[in-house]
This record gives sequence, C-alpha cells and structure tokens, in this order.
Amino acid sequence: MLGGLRIVCHGSVAARMHVGRPAALLAYLALQDGRDVPRDVVVDALWPEIDPCAGRNRLKQTLFMLRGYLDKAAAGLGALVVADRDHLFIPGDRAVTDVADFRSTIQSGYREGVPKDRLQGVEAAFELYRGALLPGFYDDWVLAERTSMAALASRASIELATIREAAGDLDGAVQLARRGAGIDPLNEHAHCELIRLYARMGRRVDAIRQYRHLEDVLADELQTEPSSSSQALLAWIDKPEMDSAAPKPHSKGPRSPAPALEPAGGAVPLDSRYYIVREADIKFEAAVSRLDSIVLVKGPRQVGKTSLLARAMELARSFGSRVVSLDLQKLNSSQLTSAETFYKACIQTIIDQLELKITVEDVWESHRGANDNFERFVRREALASDEAPMLLALDEADRLFAYPFCTEVFSLFRSWHNERALNPRSPWSRLTLAIAYATEAHLIISDLNQSPFNVGTRITLQDFTLAEVGELNRTYGNPLTNGEETTQFYEFLGGCPYLVRRGLNELVSGVGGLTGLLSEAQKEDGPFRDHLHRLTLVLAQDAELTTAIKSVLGGKGCPSIESFYRLRAAGVIAGVSATECRPRCSLYQDYLSRHLA
Repeated sequence: MLGGLRIVCHGSVAARMHVGRPAALLAYLALQDGRDVPRDVVVDALWPEIDPCAGRNRLKQTLFMLRGYLDKAAAGLGALVVADRDHLFIPGDRAVTDVADFRSTIQSGYREGVPKDRLQGVEAAFELYRGALLPGFYDDWVLAERTSMAALASRASIELATIREAAGDLDGAVQLARRGAGIDPLNEHAHCELIRLYARMGRRVDAIRQYRHLEDVLADELQTEPSSSSQALLAWIDKPEMDSAAPKPHSKGPRSPAPALEPAGGAVPLDSRYYIVREADIKFEAAVSRLDSIVLVKGPRQVGKTSLLARAMELARSFGSRVVSLDLQKLNSSQLTSAETFYKACIQTIIDQLELKITVEDVWESHRGANDNFERFVRREALASDEAPMLLALDEADRLFAYPFCTEVFSLFRSWHNERALNPRSPWSRLTLAIAYATEAHLIISDLNQSPFNVGTRITLQDFTLAEVGELNRTYGNPLTNGEETTQFYEFLGGCPYLVRRGLNELVSGVGGLTGLLSEAQKEDGPFRDHLHRLTLVLAQDAELTTAIKSVLGGKGCPSIESFYRLRAAGVIAGVSATECRPRCSLYQDYLSRHLA
C-alpha cells in the first residue's frame, strides 16, 4: 500500500487497485493486520455521510464487487476477504502488507544496544517506503495513517543521514536529509538536521533558506513558529565563526583545489557539485511532496529551469512516483501541425517512458476529438496502469505558444486541475503536471478560465544572488580571491547562471584572474564569444526587438509591453516593467551597445 495499492502473489503483481470503494474496502481491512472488524465499523469508516442501513447495503454491494475483481485477477483470490453476518477480515495467514513489514522492520531497527541490527533495520525499512500510503485516497482513516507512516519514514531518512555524515559522506547525508524533510514537511527535526548539514558544509545561504522555508511551512500549516532550539540553530549559523572549517576566500596564497570542471550550458548533472540550491528548489520539492496538481516554473532563458525540473523528477522517483518528461524542444515541425499530431507525439513519449504494452493506434479513435483522445489515454492508460502518483513534466512549454492549437492544449490541462478539485478520488488526484516556460502566458491565452497558468503552485526562478555566486566560487576553489572581486564579477555577469559558470570555468582554466577575464570578455574571440554572437544575431533578425533593445540600452525602457516580455523571456533584459528595465548584465550592456548601435 506504500506508493499505491497492489496485490502481489508469488512475487508477481496480480492486481492493481484503483481509487474507489472496492479498493478502499480492501485497503481498510488490510490495515487491520488480521483483526476482524464489525460491519458497522467498516460502514462508518467508508460511508460516514449516509444512513447506516443504506451503508450496510453499500458494503454488501462493494464486497461483491471486490471479490469479483479479485477472482478476475487471479482464480481464488476472492476468498482473501472473509465475511460473516457481522464481521469482515483478511486472515493474517493469507496476506501480509508492506505497511506491517515497514512498521516491524523499523521498530527492530531502533532497538538500543544493537548498532548493526539497528542500521540494517533502518536501511531495510527505508527501502520499503516506496511512497506515501495509498496516494489518491482521502478518507479520514487513510490520512491519519499516512501521516504516521510519513513520520516514521522521515525519521529513518534522518537516521541514515546521520550514519552517512559519520562516514564522511556529507553530500549523501544532505540528500537523505532533504528527502526526510520532503516526506514529512512538518518534521521540524528533519529540517534542522538539513540546516545543520548545510552549515557544516559551509553552505550558509542554503542553511538560512531552509530555515525560512521551515518558518513558512509552520506558519501556513500550524500557525506557529520554529522552536527555540531551531531559532538557536539560526543564531549559530549567523555567527562568523560558524563555518570556520569551510573554505573561505583569501587574498593571497595558493587557491584551494577545485573539483573537475563541467561544461557550462545545458542541464546540470544530478550529482554535480556545482549545482546551487535556490529558493525555487525548496518550493518545488514541497510541491512534489504534496502531490500538487500543477506546478509552474517560470524564468528567462539559461536560468536553470531544466536542471530544476530534473531534480524535481528525481525527488518524485525517490517517493515512488512514476515520472514522464516531455521536452517540447525535441518535437519536429510535423509533430506540431495540429493538436492531433502533438498529442500523438506525447502519447508515444509516455508509452516509451512508462514502458506500456500498447501503441498509439491502440488508443487513438478517429471519431473522437484530439482532446478527448489524449485525456482518455492519460486517464485509462498512464494513470490507471499503476496506483503510484505520476509527475508529468513539460519543459520548454513556450514552444506551443506559437501554434494556434495551444489554447486547446492548455485548456485541457486546466480542466484536469478542475476535475481534481471537484473529485479528489479521481485518477487526476495522482497526477502532478509541472510546466516550465519563459514567455508570459497571458499574452497568448486571454481567457483566464481556460489557462493553467493562473492556478496551482507558481515558482519564479531567479538569477543567482551575490551570496550564491560566492558559494559557487568556493566550490570552484576560490578563483575569485576576495569579496571585492566576487562583487565585481557578480555585477559584470548579473548572476546569470550560465555566464557565472562559464566565467568561473575560465578563471579556473587560467585566463589571468578577474582582470584578465574582464579585459578578454569584450573581444570578438573572447571567452563569451559564441554566446554573444548568437545573442546579437537573434536580435538583429527581429526589427521590433532590435528597436526595443536599443531603447533599453539608451536608458529609455521598452517601447511596448510585448517587447518587454519577449526580451525578458529571452534573458536579454531584467526588471519589473517596460519602464523599469535594464540589460541583464554589464556584459550585455557593453557588447550590445557596440554591435547594435
């Protein structure tokens, strides 16, 4: 029942139960660990809102349906549920549950005085936790048990993080602590362990950001604030001597050795030491942990949206969710001629990634509309094939904005969100739709009632802050040797993640220090030449954008709202409005002023 309801016989999945009363009845009885339950108690749990007499009739019908479904899945399986006139139960000698295994394993893992058994028990229990208990079920008896299971799994995660830390694997400890805080967001101890680990690694920015996230969670969910011990932890982090063991900038002497360099540009590998956790990461992790309906990630080009999506998908996998990635940049022009060709391309991708034993032709019915076909496929095949939640990630969603059928597609996504709100037991309750985009959607979709871009969890991914650039500099071995150099470097590149990574790579490779980088940057054969040439060419091919950027370079702002949004989405300018905008960084200001004058 962890990560979805399924029945396994002799090592093979015999049946996967979908959200509904027969599935709820099976799950409720299975959670009783072999104890018999009075029929009236079952009725009160599954149908609390109806008359008891009517409830008993419902129970009788549901039991008949459940046994029929089980017998269809495997001959004789219907006898799993034993019933007499007054009681129902699942005999303990006929079935065991992963929930019971999880509880017993983790309890044996916490026995005092047996360190080896303790470690083995915690590790084994953590492996059993494939995901939240019975995702998609919202009965009161499920919610209470789900919370209890999440608390135990979070505790196991922190226990393993402590073991990893003791072994010197701080990166592994942080990953486990982050999962522990994500599994049970109200576990203040889990957040504090993650904060402490960040602090020990010298990642002061991440530590403070995690504390602020803890503040928000406690305020939103419990209307309270962090405990005095958590506040003391924050005070310790703020002390200058806190991270005395962490690498610090220095003005003279040899630089700290840097790990092997990675090319700047594109998605940052999941195991990269150069990835900076930002506020958006914490918000996205919380949304994935909550199984939110829609998560919107907006940000300009080369700010890190794809890398953020990749980490959210990996977190979802660790929770037992199934994950599908739809990168719209991979679609060719023939796949974007109509809603039908687009949906068929999406269906093929989903079939491939979920390894479904069907073809597009099996599910596409020509007499139905394109939206109807795609919705039926997602509901009946992608979601119904397993009880586990699913994260469907759409990267580069802006690409659809140029096509006339885009409103049709996004209105379908909005309808899934609405159906989930109206019927929390529907398959849509197990779907999280993550959409990454750069362009302002309201310029394309005028009807707010048909747009998914004004609902759900909205996350804006920003350029690096000065503190984050300083943290990345330490990871690189401090090629920027003091705070003044770090500030100058930050102001020159504006915190653009791609440019910052590219610049630090150049510094480590021996470009001649910051002075050498600044002098070489503007040259036609300088370290940023490919990026700057491409940017200039794109702008020069669009007369409207060329006029707009010239206006911005001259300090007059953008001549129109549309040009402001287009330039900001392209990552050329920054600012909050057409009148209050500027080039994204000094490098762009200087280079474009010379080449577009």
